[in-house]
Amino acid sequence: MVSMLPFSMFGLLAAAQGVTISPIVFSGTPNPRVDLELDEVSELLSRLRGCVLGYTNVTVGYRGFWVEGAGKPFVVRGCRHAENLLLTLLQSTVSQTVIDYIRDEMARDHTGELDLPDFDLTIVESANCSHQVGPDSVPSYEPGLDDRGCFVSHQSQNNCYNYGTDISTDTFAQPGRGSGQKWKANTCDAIRAAAESDGLKWQGTDLPKGPPETGHYVALPHGQHAM
Repeated sequence: MVSMLPFSMFGLLAAAQGVTISPIVFSGTPNPRVDLELDEVSELLSRLRGCVLGYTNVTVGYRGFWVEGAGKPFVVRGCRHAENLLLTLLQSTVSQTVIDYIRDEMARDHTGELDLPDFDLTIVESANCSHQVGPDSVPSYEPGLDDRGCFVSHQSQNNCYNYGTDISTDTFAQPGRGSGQKWKANTCDAIRAAAESDGLKWQGTDLPKGPPETGHYVALPHGQHAM
């Protein structure tokens, strides 16, 4: 579900030291992190009042700002005044191209109702998300339950490759890195070879017509092949 940020969390946020923000925008590259000063935390607090917050809608590209260090992590998206502040604080960390892209996506969000999914904000953060493995069965889309909820509670430390393989590692996993054969070029062939070294099995270039007998399919980034 989405909800108003509790007043008790506002108190934590205003007093917190070590609050960090991170734009959820990249996939193959770790998202940048920015540590906030106390005056910046206080300004963020002010701009969050009255906003509806929740977990991000799942898309490719910009998905909001992840805020950590003040109790339970949460996503800021669809709250224009807060997002504008966070984007300003980000400007010295990423390229102008990324800034312009996020600004365009923010503008697009505010042309209509933002679609936030029905995630349970009361989910208990897993004690260990560094190696949670899902069952080898045809999955259903339940990020709040998959791998003990680690894809929600540790969203900033796991990416599409983690979710595709159904293994949370808290390392922003990359094809082949775990097996010592990380991809060296951003091409389908290189990423395919790296993923195969991790134990994935190549299934060809035709989109499957249904689920496999065991396991599940994982699409490669360029969207043309499946494993």
